[in-house]
Amino acid sequence: MITVGDIYDIMDQLAPFETQEEWDNSGLLIGSREDEATDVLVTLDATARAIDRAKELGCQLIISHHPLIFSPLRKIPRSSNVYRLIESGIDLISSHTPLDKAPGGVSDCLADALGLRKRKPAEGLDFVYTGVLPKPLSAKQLAQQVSEAIQGSGRGPVTVDGGREITKVAVIGGAGSDIAAALLDSDCDAIVTGELKHHIMIAAQEKGKTLIEAGHYETEAAALYPLSLHLKEKLPELLIHTFIDPIAF
Repeated sequence: MITVGDIYDIMDQLAPFETQEEWDNSGLLIGSREDEATDVLVTLDATARAIDRAKELGCQLIISHHPLIFSPLRKIPRSSNVYRLIESGIDLISSHTPLDKAPGGVSDCLADALGLRKRKPAEGLDFVYTGVLPKPLSAKQLAQQVSEAIQGSGRGPVTVDGGREITKVAVIGGAGSDIAAALLDSDCDAIVTGELKHHIMIAAQEKGKTLIEAGHYETEAAALYPLSLHLKEKLPELLIHTFIDPIAF
C-alpha cells in the first residue's frame, strides 16, 4: 500500500521542505501521512476545477505547487476549497519555494525546456538557474523559443530587447522581478521569468539587458510533467494525473 507519507518523503527528497522560505507554507496541508493514495493529481493550484478533476479521477491526493492554505484561516465555509477537499477525503501536499529552487524543480525545469546547456544554480541567488544557449540568439528569437517551449496563453512573451546577441540566460520561474533586478549587473545576456515590474524593465533596457516576461503560470507549469515523471519513476504503481488548468491562461 502506498501512503501519503511515502509520496511526501519522495517530494521531500526532491525538494526538501525545510528549505522553504520563512513566509511560505509548504508541506502536508490536509490529511495524514497514514492515508492511502493510489491516484494522485499534480497541478499548480488546488482550484475548484482541479478538485473537481481529482474527484472525477478518484484521486486521494493532490500535489500542488502553490499552497492552498497560505494565511491563517479564521473560518472554513462550505464553499471553500479547503472544506471541499476535507469533505471529499482528498489530501493535499504543496511544494512552493522548495520546488522553486531545487534541482529538478521549477526554475531548473524551465531552463531545461529552453534547452539551456551547462545549467547550474546562480551563485548566491536562490530560485535562479543559468545556462548557455546552443547558439546565440537575438531577443526576438529567444522570445519565440520561449513561446514555443512552454504552454502559454497565446498572447506571447513581453520582451525588453537589450540590443545585443544572447548567449547566457538566467531563468526564474514565477514572480521573479525582484530577483531579476539583482541580475542586471551579472554576466547574463538575458533573463526569463514569469512576472516583471515596470521599473525593472526600464532599468534592464538602460543596461542593455534583455528581459522576457513569459507568464507566472506558464513558467511554473513547465515543472508539472517532470514532477509527475519523477513520482512515477519512484513509485511505478502509483497512478499520476497531471492537470494543466486552462482557466489560468
